Amino acid sequence: MEDYLLFAGILVVGQFTPGPDLLLITRNALAAERAGPALATALGVCAGLVAHTAAAFGGLGLAVQAMPDLQAALSVAGALYLAYLGVQLVRAAWSASAHEGGGGGAGGAVPLAARKAAGLPLPGRRALRDPAGPASG
Repeated sequence: MEDYLLFAGILVVGQFTPGPDLLLITRNALAAERAGPALATALGVCAGLVAHTAAAFGGLGLAVQAMPDLQAALSVAGALYLAYLGVQLVRAAWSASAHEGGGGGAGGAVPLAARKAAGLPLPGRRALRDPAGPASG
């Protein structure tokens, strides 16, 4: 019973420590025009935490210790999934770069700081118009 209380205590501390999942949720909330993508990201993070907790309480660590082949299979599956995610990120970056004019030279994408300075709308967000700002006309 003491082990479960210690484990639960560590989980509670981990929940209140910001990490990459909070950064991802924040990025999606700021980049989207509506709350849907951020909410979906938050629900996905919660589902992952539930799955990890269930696996830990269910004894996955003991199963991996007892069967080294299972650990190897899980490691390979995880590596393949990370490689898949990396390929998707690179493809999305290339697609965005091609869509914005190749990024770089005279016809390229406008850097974010320059967009802010010029009063242009930020990518993926609604343009909030300040009555006294340059976007008012």
